[in-house]
Amino acid sequence: MDLSKKFLLLILFIAMIGFFRVKAQGLQPNETQVEISGEVNFDAWLGMDEIYATTGKPIKFGVYVKNIGLIVDDYNITIRTTGNLAVVSVPSVIEEVFPQEVKMDYIEVIPVTKGDATVEVEVTSQTNTTISKTLLLTIHSDIIASADSYSMISLLLATVIAGLLLAKT
Repeated sequence: MDLSKKFLLLILFIAMIGFFRVKAQGLQPNETQVEISGEVNFDAWLGMDEIYATTGKPIKFGVYVKNIGLIVDDYNITIRTTGNLAVVSVPSVIEEVFPQEVKMDYIEVIPVTKGDATVEVEVTSQTNTTISKTLLLTIHSDIIASADSYSMISLLLATVIAGLLLAKT
């Protein structure tokens, strides 16, 4: 067999391998398929998981996202609350987080009444919306007297003690 026939058989053999490989993936010739699931991954956390707060005072806390995947990704942020919380601000998206980069944004809520409440934060990859993390923050709020009230109580107590001391002498 001469060299040109061997070369032609080699080319034919390589073409057949490529054809069967495409068929094995369920693709038609000239189609491509991109697998991104291994390239998309992230970690997310809140700046705290529990806080004691004053009713009516804003609470601002951070939501952090670290891209541990291989491609740049954006992350949708959604929240749900239980209890009486007023939502002041929530970022809708944390954008352009590069691999191994950490980005953060703030969420702000206000406890409206005394008691316990929960903020559930869901962080979802925009590249692969099946990958998400759910984070929880528990808020314990109470009604605390203002500093002016404490000052008045201290002044009254000091006056009573001084009066008692003077009465003894």
